[in-house]
Order: sequence, then C-alpha cells, then structure tokens
Amino acid sequence: MSTCFIKRKTGYIGDWCQIEEDECQSSPCSSMYDCEDLVNCYQCNINIPKLLAVIVCLSIALIVLVYVLR
Repeated sequence: MSTCFIKRKTGYIGDWCQIEEDECQSSPCSSMYDCEDLVNCYQCNINIPKLLAVIVCLSIALIVLVYVLR
C-alpha cells in the first residue's frame, strides 16, 4: 500500500494551470528515500542500494572496531 503526500492544493502552475508541478523539486524525502513525482502529490520510495551501502559500511566499521579492541 503506497502513501501519497499532497503538497499543493492544485498540483499545477502557470496562467492556465497547464504545467504539472514537480513536488519532488524541494527534496521532501529523507536521504534513504527517492522521491517519485505524481500528479498533485509525491511518494517517497526506499532506495535499496543506499540502504545496503549503509548496512555494509556499518558492518565493516563494527568488524574493524571488534578487531582493534581485541
């Protein structure tokens, strides 16, 4: 189930509301998420490669710490 975050009332800009606004332009999602611009809203989707990179880096740091403290 996805959640759509509504940012503006109309979602369109321009004199005739002819331009769909990019709700992701202000980077509303946290660093572990990618923003997907939808009509009149945006959705934050988790970025799996970023998450795996953080897990690997933390694992390596933990292994080094354990090795140093031995």
